[in-house]
Amino acid sequence: MREEHRDTYIHRMLERESLRRAGLPCGTSEDVQQLDAWIAQLRARGVLVDYRADTQRGF
Repeated sequence: MREEHRDTYIHRMLERESLRRAGLPCGTSEDVQQLDAWIAQLRARGVLVDYRADTQRGF
């Protein structure tokens, strides 16, 4: 992943979800609530997160 894409909200959410799936701590209870809300929003909208390194936004 390109450096300029690593400090984005989407990247932080994906990192937290990756940690959670690995059974590791993924932040505070507030962080987990934020992650759950983000995932629920993606599901409700039918959105798939796709990373494109060659774009300005990345995701």
